[in-house]
Amino acid sequence: MDENQTRIAALETEVAQLRAQMTLLTRALGLPATLSEEHIPARLKVDGIELVNGDEVVGEFTVTSNGGALQMSDAKGHAFVSCHDAGEGGSLIFWGSDDAPRLMLLTSNDRGALMVGAPDGRVMASVEAREDGGALQVNGPDNEVRGGLFSDENGGRWEVLDANGESLSFFAYATGGPTLAITDENRSTRAMLGLIDGRGTLVFTDDQRLPQIMIQATDQGGQCIVACDGGESAVYLKATKSGGKLDLMSHHKPEVMLYSGGGGSLKMYDNQDVEHISLQAEAQSGQLVMTGANREKLVIGSSATGSHVILCQQDGTSPVSLHSKQDHGAVLLMDKDGKASLLLDTTDDGGRVFICHGEDGVATLQHGAEGGVLSIIDNKGEVQAVLRATEFGAVMDFYNAEGTRQLQTGVGEQGALVNLCSDSGVSRVTLTTLEDYGQVAVSGPGSTINVVLSASEEGGQVILADGDGQPILELPGDRN
Repeated sequence: MDENQTRIAALETEVAQLRAQMTLLTRALGLPATLSEEHIPARLKVDGIELVNGDEVVGEFTVTSNGGALQMSDAKGHAFVSCHDAGEGGSLIFWGSDDAPRLMLLTSNDRGALMVGAPDGRVMASVEAREDGGALQVNGPDNEVRGGLFSDENGGRWEVLDANGESLSFFAYATGGPTLAITDENRSTRAMLGLIDGRGTLVFTDDQRLPQIMIQATDQGGQCIVACDGGESAVYLKATKSGGKLDLMSHHKPEVMLYSGGGGSLKMYDNQDVEHISLQAEAQSGQLVMTGANREKLVIGSSATGSHVILCQQDGTSPVSLHSKQDHGAVLLMDKDGKASLLLDTTDDGGRVFICHGEDGVATLQHGAEGGVLSIIDNKGEVQAVLRATEFGAVMDFYNAEGTRQLQTGVGEQGALVNLCSDSGVSRVTLTTLEDYGQVAVSGPGSTINVVLSASEEGGQVILADGDGQPILELPGDRN
């Protein structure tokens, strides 16, 4: 009997505590202030307490092995507040008159959530807190998520979805900075605007989420990349403080490169990364270099003083080159050892052909005052022979090692001539044809003619003269 009395006393204590809690809860719910526990009859149950208003149950508190539960109803028996404790978490639900939940507050060991419901029981909005972040989301009429605010260890994001519940865009703030992304119906990111490594960036992707277009701002300037096939082919455009750059890529290698800054530059490569075309412009100059499969080159250039065209072999030698300088032009042919062999150029007097071996001249053919001039030159650069055209005909001069004329032969005013000179270049013997006869003149010191031998229709004649050139003997004498 004592044991039963002890149990009854314990239950009465619990009932008193529950009534006190119900009073506080009634006040918290905004019930009339005159409402007190003596006005709310209570019935004790085995697993809890019922609060009644006449014959209607308006409140119920139950206790189970998993926790406690509280439910409050209106006069018609519709629940409007329920509270449940499941041990690892609890719930507080506010119900509508149609018995559909309107506001739900849920908790667990690692999360808490607040949900707002529609008249038909659908959840239209929710706020959730988790160990790694939080979320606020709203749903559409089909109970699918339409948008929300989310946060995790990487940052926060705002997400907007279409009628099919697929993400259209979201705004995130992570360690890299804020980002705005637009996705397709498969939730694949197709466009993104934000900060990447501290740089403002706009990216467009393909079906495989691979970047196809990227526009980015850097400390030095802007850059734009247009790619396809996973980056196999791409167009790379970059602007810096010193100039701009355009690269056309194929198989991850540049095939065309265009530069600007201090002058323009264009380079073109094959699939083996070998440069074949280079076009470059600088201050008052430009150059085009074309490279063949065997590294032979064609170089075309210009400058403030002239232009040039150079043909190069594999070993870098230039067998053929063309040059222009102001009002003159030149063509240079080189031998296999890279030494000059033939030079064609122009001078103020006309054209010239220079045959040489390296720096050693061999012969020149050029325009002279009276016509063409052919010069034969030794390895020391000294002229050894000159064949030239005059108004009377061709004349050829022969020179010694010191460059002094020793022999002259050709056509003079009245016919052919041969002139033999001394070591000093003074004429000593002259053979000429005058009209219809020949003549030999021999000179002594001072270029004075001392002996003359001539032949005519009348016969031969010899004239001897003194040192002043005055005749002293004539053979034969006066034929008359």
